[in-house]
Amino acid sequence: MMSEPAPAFNKTEWGIISLITYLKYEPWKKTMTLVLEAMDAYEIVTSEEPEPPPIDIDYHEWKIRAAKAKTMIHLSCSPAIQFLLKGLRSPEVMWTTL
Repeated sequence: MMSEPAPAFNKTEWGIISLITYLKYEPWKKTMTLVLEAMDAYEIVTSEEPEPPPIDIDYHEWKIRAAKAKTMIHLSCSPAIQFLLKGLRSPEVMWTTL
């Protein structure tokens, strides 16, 4: 029995994002930048908005946005690229790795 090929895109609430591959980095980065900006998480992945201390009133909200950014970055990668992110937990590190 043959398995179906993996999809080459990820459906999001902001539209369809083509999965990053070794050949499609620049178009992916442009799209992901827009999506991360819409998620209010772009400054998190670029380290412009550092993690606040746990006692800060905005800490929980920052953690939620960071988790969404990590998830979106991971889900927008092809399996070969996801392998490069294996074990990475920081959205900033994931972004700079790609």
